[in-house]
Amino acid sequence: MKKTILIASITSLLSTAALAGPYVEAYADKIDAKTGDVVYGGIVGYSFNFGTSIEAEYDSEKDLELTAAHKFQIDDTFYVKPSAAYVFTNGDKNWSTGAIDSRHFTPDEPGYFELNESGLNTNVYKLGLEFGAAFQNGLFAAARYRYEGDTDAYKATAKWSLNSEVHPGNDAINTASLNLGKGAIGRADLTLGWANDLIELRSKAINKRQLNKDHGDRNTMDYELQLTYKGLGSFAPYARVTNVELHDSRDNQIKLGASYQF
Repeated sequence: MKKTILIASITSLLSTAALAGPYVEAYADKIDAKTGDVVYGGIVGYSFNFGTSIEAEYDSEKDLELTAAHKFQIDDTFYVKPSAAYVFTNGDKNWSTGAIDSRHFTPDEPGYFELNESGLNTNVYKLGLEFGAAFQNGLFAAARYRYEGDTDAYKATAKWSLNSEVHPGNDAINTASLNLGKGAIGRADLTLGWANDLIELRSKAINKRQLNKDHGDRNTMDYELQLTYKGLGSFAPYARVTNVELHDSRDNQIKLGASYQF
């Protein structure tokens, strides 16, 4: 029994060591041929031979995301991989109109109006757990659940007063407040793919559900299909098409990129 466990452990280490070392990735995402819009990004990471990987990703939408994961190889086929990530957003978290004087517009408008919002571009932390399997015939599959939570709550406060010149005696300041709390998304991924020495074909179904109902009952389903060419050694270009569910329609997004394993 001990000999079997030892052999399985050595096999696990050897299979992980083959992918150990630093790697980089560059991509152009959400390519829109009609508008010319595109999001550029890059990833720098390191995979250790004992199963741990760390990486940093930056793009113009996601800002800076730091991720750490560890892959526990159960046997030659099955594994479990917990992960944690933190996204630092670059946008302003607070926004205000300032006091807008509307006394000189139309008599029916308030004397002034002011809107203050906070928690707009909040940082996000992500905690995930993945179960997967890779078979000798090249097939692989994985299921992952990830909790994505905001670090700041969304709040809004509005202040206004009536035009006292039109409404004498009604120049009191009125206020209204809104506190939606922190947003939280539950994301579930199902992955199925096949790979050989030259190509890897990967499909993924992604469900995202808003867990804080104060932020709305958002529940979306996206689908990905990615083809990676592995015949260039450490350099691996890929193309991905994602069918994204929007509020009232669906859209296809294209991602082109390449990774290099040192």
